[in-house]
Amino acid sequence: VIRSLVAKGYAVRGTVRSLNDTAKVGHLREQFPTLELYEADLLRPGSFRECFEGCKFVVHTASPFKYNVTNPQAELVNPAVKGTMNVLRCARLVDGIKRVVLTSSAAAILRFKPPDDVQKKWNEDDWNTDTKISDNAYRYSKVLAEQAAWVWMASCHNSHDYGAGGGFSNAKQIEEVLRAGGQEYKVSFDLITICPSFVVGPPVGSRSDGESVKLIKGMLEGDYHEGGANGGVCIGAVDVRDVAEAHVLAMERRSAFGRYLVSSNTGVNHLTMASLLAADAEIAKYKLPTTAKNATAYTPLYDTSKVRKDLGISLRPVGESLVDMAKDLIAKKMITAKA
Repeated sequence: VIRSLVAKGYAVRGTVRSLNDTAKVGHLREQFPTLELYEADLLRPGSFRECFEGCKFVVHTASPFKYNVTNPQAELVNPAVKGTMNVLRCARLVDGIKRVVLTSSAAAILRFKPPDDVQKKWNEDDWNTDTKISDNAYRYSKVLAEQAAWVWMASCHNSHDYGAGGGFSNAKQIEEVLRAGGQEYKVSFDLITICPSFVVGPPVGSRSDGESVKLIKGMLEGDYHEGGANGGVCIGAVDVRDVAEAHVLAMERRSAFGRYLVSSNTGVNHLTMASLLAADAEIAKYKLPTTAKNATAYTPLYDTSKVRKDLGISLRPVGESLVDMAKDLIAKKMITAKA
């Protein structure tokens, strides 16, 4: 997103938890010399206000995405929900903000259990209403965070602290809060949410702790060559460059509104990802998985006509994104195994 904004000539600010953390800040300063960095924390109320002063737009992308956590409430739910509320409240206290663009997720759209109609195409009108924290803490955190954001915008209940999960455990509670009304605060901005599926494509930096980087890195390094890929995981995928473009266009276009699902038209499992990588002669030399250790029970379908029509985006094919990503990781010497 920073790269896209800088390329268009915007003056861009960003936040990090610590300006002294060179491992997380150094590459940003090196790649984007004009970027202004401020310290802020999702869980520290009011900490974004200084950064927002004098800005016209806010793009909130920060939310933890990791599969292995010991305390899902503290590590995933709290930063996602409370962080989103913190950003919105800080934006309200600053004059001149016209629009907030929030990174949500396709996880806030697709339900945890497959639909009765397996040919259903998920779209922006759908909500993930059945995922519990015990099912998938990340998906749970994303749906709660986006729901809380829309409720805040609709009724401005920002004078209350709804607690760890925003106080909302299901859609019925959301409806009850909306009907109840409450203390109203005027805001100068509208809200748009971007709901990407699994994000792939070449990363900006060389960190290897992102879930998609870990997956492709593991494939190239032969981690799944003998044991097989996880065939049971089948979700949509989308290029990080397309996700960034969607954020910027949603920010710029006055006609943009509501939610935008950004994804491939069909889900892809890990074995399919491996076969798409193997279609490239250079990458095919690596020990990619050739079998799956379990079967795919459900392949979701996605309707992305809204983002294509409203924002004019042409989404890259998943195979192109995966190959570009793999070659980028190889070029950055992030792959330990040799072809």
